[in-house]
Amino acid sequence: AIKWLGMTPSCVGGIVGGVVMLLLSLGWSSFIGLVVAFSVMAMNLRLSSFTQAAEKQNLEAADERVRLLKQTMDMMRGVKYFAWEPHCMKQITEYRVKECLVIRRFRALQMFSLNLGRMSPVLSCLVTFLIYGAVLGNELKAGDIFGALLIFQSLRTSLIIIPTSFMGIRNVILSMRRVEDYALESNLAARALLPEEAGGGAAG
Repeated sequence: AIKWLGMTPSCVGGIVGGVVMLLLSLGWSSFIGLVVAFSVMAMNLRLSSFTQAAEKQNLEAADERVRLLKQTMDMMRGVKYFAWEPHCMKQITEYRVKECLVIRRFRALQMFSLNLGRMSPVLSCLVTFLIYGAVLGNELKAGDIFGALLIFQSLRTSLIIIPTSFMGIRNVILSMRRVEDYALESNLAARALLPEEAGGGAAG
């Protein structure tokens, strides 16, 4: 996430420069294509909330599996003595299967976000050229077409990195909150104190 965060300022500058160049080369017809590109990026940013929820479920499932595995290792002598290996193996496998399902959901959302960012320049080009040629009736010149296509393709990296960095930042914040909750959690059992009446009676 830190690597993507370091590239975010250059990506923002690239988007600003690309928008200016498109408006200068194709005029306001490119505005519709930019709206499509930024709509896809907004969708990716919204998708990061679902990715964060999947990552949270992934961490919780991993905690349950590690807890069960540690518990099995701590009582290994009893497990061997009573021949509980198949039962313990079944429980650990069930938790691992649940964890893998959550990991697959997280990776599917992540790949969907990346592919959506890669597809954004193509959709933006199609919409821009349709507006520029079919709706406004302008002549489609090779210089304008290839120039705009190059600018849209140069925006692809920025449209991918910005949502990905935002997604990574949210996952880092989630992990830091989990560490903080664990650090603040009291591991000491509550001390049982005698009532004041019992203490006074004993003193008397």
